[in-house]
Amino acid sequence: MTKKNRSKIKYCLNDYCKTISRDELENYIKKFKPLIDIINSSKNDADVMARAKQYDLEHQTDYLSEALNFTIYCIACHRVDCTC
Repeated sequence: MTKKNRSKIKYCLNDYCKTISRDELENYIKKFKPLIDIINSSKNDADVMARAKQYDLEHQTDYLSEALNFTIYCIACHRVDCTC
């Protein structure tokens, strides 16, 4: 069985960015710029996770947790803690 090359993280990041205000978006980009770069340059979700984990180890950050949030992000209500 082959593994799917899913890009849910990238899709959900883009959806999330459409739902927040301009100020919130600017702050989010400032805070998570390295992760956004990782997401946009990765070929799939597994690659995002591996690269975010490596980045965290090298820079003492916690971007992997934010990437994980997008794997449980709800596109119906635009929240991680879905109440649908």
